Amino acid sequence: MGVTRLVFAALLIALAGAGAGPAAAVLPEEEEVESAIEGGRLIPVERPPEDELILVVHLGRYVLSDGLLGYLHRGGVLLPLEELTRTLDFPIFTDPATGQAEGWFLSENRRFFLDIARGEVTVEGRKTRFPGALVELHSDDIYVDTTLFSQWFPVDLEFDLSRLVVRVTSREPLPIEQLIEREKLRARLGRGARERPQYPRVDTPYRLWDWPIVDTNIVFQFRKDEFASTRDARYNTIINGDLLFMDSSLFLAGALVGENQNKLSSARLTLGRKDPDGELFGPLGLTAFSLGDVFSPQLPLVTGSRGGRGVTLSSFPLTRASEFDRTTLRGDLPLGWEVELYRNEVLLDFQSEPDETGRYEFVDVPLLFGNNIIRLTFYGPQGQTREEVQTFLVGAGLVPPGEQSFRIGFVQEDEDLIPIEDESFRGEAETRNRFVAEYERGLTRRFSVGASFASFPIDEKRRSFVSLGGRATLFGAFTRLDVSRDSEGGTAVQLNGQSNILGLNILSEHAEIFGLVSDRFAESDDSVVRRSRTRIDGAIPALWLVPRMPFSLSTRVEQRKLGRKDIDIANRLSLFMAGVALSNTLNLAHSRGGGAPSTTAANGSFLANSRWDNLSLRGNLSYAVHPLFELNNVSATADYRFTRDLSARFTVNRALVGEQVTSLSAGLNTILRNVAIGVNTTIDDTGNLAASLNLSFSLGREPRTSGLIVAPRGAASGGAVAARVFLDRNQNRRFDEGDEPLQGVRFKGARRGVETDENGVAFISGLGSYAPRPLSIDTGSLEDPFWVPTVEGYEIVPRPGKIVELEFPVSPTGEVDGTVFLRRAGKESEVSNVRLQLVDSKGEVVMEERSAFDGFYLFLLVPPGTYTVRISPEQVERLRLVEPPEHEIVITSEGDIIAGVDFVLERKPKSDQ
Repeated sequence: MGVTRLVFAALLIALAGAGAGPAAAVLPEEEEVESAIEGGRLIPVERPPEDELILVVHLGRYVLSDGLLGYLHRGGVLLPLEELTRTLDFPIFTDPATGQAEGWFLSENRRFFLDIARGEVTVEGRKTRFPGALVELHSDDIYVDTTLFSQWFPVDLEFDLSRLVVRVTSREPLPIEQLIEREKLRARLGRGARERPQYPRVDTPYRLWDWPIVDTNIVFQFRKDEFASTRDARYNTIINGDLLFMDSSLFLAGALVGENQNKLSSARLTLGRKDPDGELFGPLGLTAFSLGDVFSPQLPLVTGSRGGRGVTLSSFPLTRASEFDRTTLRGDLPLGWEVELYRNEVLLDFQSEPDETGRYEFVDVPLLFGNNIIRLTFYGPQGQTREEVQTFLVGAGLVPPGEQSFRIGFVQEDEDLIPIEDESFRGEAETRNRFVAEYERGLTRRFSVGASFASFPIDEKRRSFVSLGGRATLFGAFTRLDVSRDSEGGTAVQLNGQSNILGLNILSEHAEIFGLVSDRFAESDDSVVRRSRTRIDGAIPALWLVPRMPFSLSTRVEQRKLGRKDIDIANRLSLFMAGVALSNTLNLAHSRGGGAPSTTAANGSFLANSRWDNLSLRGNLSYAVHPLFELNNVSATADYRFTRDLSARFTVNRALVGEQVTSLSAGLNTILRNVAIGVNTTIDDTGNLAASLNLSFSLGREPRTSGLIVAPRGAASGGAVAARVFLDRNQNRRFDEGDEPLQGVRFKGARRGVETDENGVAFISGLGSYAPRPLSIDTGSLEDPFWVPTVEGYEIVPRPGKIVELEFPVSPTGEVDGTVFLRRAGKESEVSNVRLQLVDSKGEVVMEERSAFDGFYLFLLVPPGTYTVRISPEQVERLRLVEPPEHEIVITSEGDIIAGVDFVLERKPKSDQ
């Protein structure tokens, strides 16, 4: 055992020296963000818009780009290869069609060549392989992780997520630095910036009643042990849609078979609205309100969030954190589903089963100074995945000067709007009414004040709380001071500060409690009188072949009335390298003083996962270090995807303490057209057996035909779109007689694999909620390259359970070409650089081209219509030309090619000039 302990101690030192954390999970192929090869053809990645980061690129004190598009990826960031190298003046060009990039840097003999299909890169004649997970093929560029970029080129890239900044440090003099020395950088500032597409927004008005989207999950189970066998079937259903001009969400759960057959075990109904622009109820300027089964706001020093029936109102931004440095996330979790919580692509926590109410809940999720991109990834029992993304900004959330924000909540704690429990079991328990109100007003750009009031029962006695506080940004730090007093005379004071220093996110908090009794501080003979907390988050920079490693180190110290001191230390370190993710967590709890013996406990967990093509492997080891060193549990899971709709899973688990049971589990998951089906069997070495059958499906109503939409994946949690694509023969942008529905068309902004059916309609779900989403046609999926969308795209604000009807007319196009001649001394010769204009029937210039070296010009992708082709009047006037005749042409709905529209130019006689 001694040798094992030494080896394991060495592993802990390597992985937990600065802190440790869970590894990022491997997504199923349907949501896999790495480039894929299907049938010998490279398939570009289509990431959803919420994954995008708009980054600023710094070189010293200069800005090279203020709009570089990037994507978070396994704790790092992916950047566009051609766009970034162009910013650095490296002539390297990418070809997304072939998945290759080629060029040189610093000098022409330092060549660079990248081939995604082969997984190889050649830099200065040295050929090496690269991890496929760190390179992505997109339709516009090849995206590369910053660690690889620094290995290939003589630059170091430091990514600061809190400020959305990429800092460039050169290891050799760069051409751009020489330009800086010659004071020529100004002309290049902002170069490479990319604007997000601006599409017209489609309103989604509320209705008195509208057809909802329904998600249903059913689990049939059989269990057998040495004593008995049982059979049961459970279900839960989520129904989201418009009701009474509000968003409504109804959750139902119960049993179909078993002891509680046909019994409804849970029912929740919530109504409300959210508006990111803060225009609800006119002058009130609300961003959100809800009634029914809701949760009360939480306040520092006083109370956490509690659920029950009631009403809440808020004018705070939707991205507002629940408290100074933390937030609480909760929602419905269907049977058999799992949910993982990521902050800035670092896995913080997961829940594998819903609680008895059918919810998931992540309480007091720590937030960092700056931007916090919170991602919830949901995994269904049949291989389904969906994501919800929220952004919280810490440090810039002060109320603007002269403005005010508030939130109010009234909740009857633990009471349901639709009571299910038999009242006879409740006895004479008193209803626990809880009221919470918070107000904040901005005084200056850097300082705001706040006040709050709360009233609720504690140990059958109602207490009231009044709090005053201030929030400020001082010397780059975000600070908050709160003073609370209860109705019994108790007081507490808490000071928080958070900042980012040298790339480290540093949090400090201290509270002094003078007899205050609240939800946060319970009344006892040995109550807490002082509490301090610190947290440091950051990343160990990449070093040669070792990529950056995110870490977190936190401490919590509580001093109690009788002298007892409780100390908790936690750390987390994550590493992703060569396609393998490793992580370690280590927690230490120590108590001493107060007349009791000292106690110390230390435990942790180690995780690893990897993916090769369609096979993914995951492993987990939990252990204790003190007071006894022991391994508690080890498990390994293998997933293999045969096709996009068929996968298998095998798991082995060994409990190393207690009864030391080994269990084996095998499952097969598939999608049969509109229903996801999963079969799973588990057996252990004690003879216990369990088998389950999982069914999942979603129901909706196609808004055009009123027909039923049946989908195998959860769609009710977010908004959806029923998009129709058609060939608009008569150019009226409406689908009518003579128009042709287009099948197999894909969309940008939709998940991969979604395309139109034989009716030209695609059902696009998983769009999130209340955040603007652009949606447009992927023109590469159109059958004819001369077809072009009449509408570039739309922007929608999706709402849960709402199906938005969108029309995407596509127009056939034609061509117009000709040659421009210049007549001199009776001779005609071709002339270049002549500006030609295509003018529509309204007199507007819709296209402009210049003649080539041989006088030839070409207008491509001309929509049907009547046009005039002319020489630019400004150029005719400036060059003193005889005004040439204009040519009228007609492009029909067949997409005509009109050739030979020639022009002969002549200069005016000198007498006329």
